[in-house]
Amino acid sequence: MTEWLLLDEIKKFEIELSSHCNARCPLCIRQDLGTDKERVDHIKGHLTFEQIKSLVEQLPDPKNVIFYFGGIGGDPMMNPEIVEIFEYCSKKLKSVTMDTNASLRSQEVWRQLGKTSFKYGSSINFSIDGLEDTNHIYRIRTDWHKIVKNATTFIKAGGYATWKYIVFKHNQHQVKEAEELSKKIGFREFTYENSVRHYKDAGPLQPDPPDNVEKKKITTYASQVQVKEINCKALEKKMLYISNNFHLYPCCYFHSWYSYEKNIVENYMNIDNNLNNRSLKEIVQDNFFTNQLVKDWKDFNPMMCAKTCNQIKYWDRNIEKIKNE
Repeated sequence: MTEWLLLDEIKKFEIELSSHCNARCPLCIRQDLGTDKERVDHIKGHLTFEQIKSLVEQLPDPKNVIFYFGGIGGDPMMNPEIVEIFEYCSKKLKSVTMDTNASLRSQEVWRQLGKTSFKYGSSINFSIDGLEDTNHIYRIRTDWHKIVKNATTFIKAGGYATWKYIVFKHNQHQVKEAEELSKKIGFREFTYENSVRHYKDAGPLQPDPPDNVEKKKITTYASQVQVKEINCKALEKKMLYISNNFHLYPCCYFHSWYSYEKNIVENYMNIDNNLNNRSLKEIVQDNFFTNQLVKDWKDFNPMMCAKTCNQIKYWDRNIEKIKNE
């Protein structure tokens, strides 16, 4: 039978440093789907430096662990302690990377992040989906000129930057031009991937996928999913997820489901997964992880796993190369 991870086997954490965001991307979980309107029930919060420090101190071997600052509905650069957190983690861990739309914070902040990146080998993925005339179509409320200025400042300070580009119909003609611009600015890498999400019930701001992707309408949280087997990506990557309120989940999908279907997730997990209350070791060794979850996979449960990890999902594709991973 498949077994869950021991604490010293965990090699990576995805961490949502903040659920705040300056942008209003219409397919983001924080939005009313397909609109620029933020959901009224979206819960906002930041992780603190002290919480991150306590997490690092609980790792058996921090130099063998990667932190990826991503999340489901926020931008880590919104965290008011991002400079201190990025530097501390870069110093203590094997490697650190994070995703951002980069249309926020001061030049001095980006300069400090660049110096930290240069000193410790950490990196930042800049989520830029187009050029001056197209990036804002999906990355609503972002400022192209501020993004370029911030990226340039980070790179000139020695920062390792990757341009991460999602291809939609409206920007599909600009991929090569964007790649050339990334080289001129000094990005180390340029990655791109076609958008494959197109929801049946989304609002008018939902972008169309590129022409080379079949336009399939995805029913949000479909009641019928054909499951052949559950292949846990988190287990495969030896990775766990921490939300902005310092709760430990098996993966980002559990947190995503929690944001929409709180009762379903809470009733299934039946665990105090709050790292403010329990140690990392206590939670990882809880019956939920060591027994309940892996046993339920035999019967294609829980719903969160059956509807996600039996399919090829966006985050599982090789669009980002994390150094030293």
